[in-house]
Amino acid sequence: MVLPPCYEINGSGASRTCTYLFSNSLMFCGAGYMNGFCPAADLYGCCVASSAFGPGGYTTVNAVCYYGPTTGEAAKQACTSRDGGSTVWQTTLPSP
Repeated sequence: MVLPPCYEINGSGASRTCTYLFSNSLMFCGAGYMNGFCPAADLYGCCVASSAFGPGGYTTVNAVCYYGPTTGEAAKQACTSRDGGSTVWQTTLPSP
């Protein structure tokens, strides 16, 4: 049995961020994380990294979502230039 993804919210208002974690090998959320998805209300965008490990293997999705244009725009620029393109910026919530 695989649990839903996990998330953790930090900050408040326009400086709020939400860290999202999913892995089909994850059986519980770590300290400070809750089961479920980051909130959709006021979402500016998310920097998403996905990995798959072999055929039929583990899949992971890690993301940090931003809720204000000031922190979100800086994060968008950093996200699209990170790791030679292994991360993507999206304006919708990540999904497993």
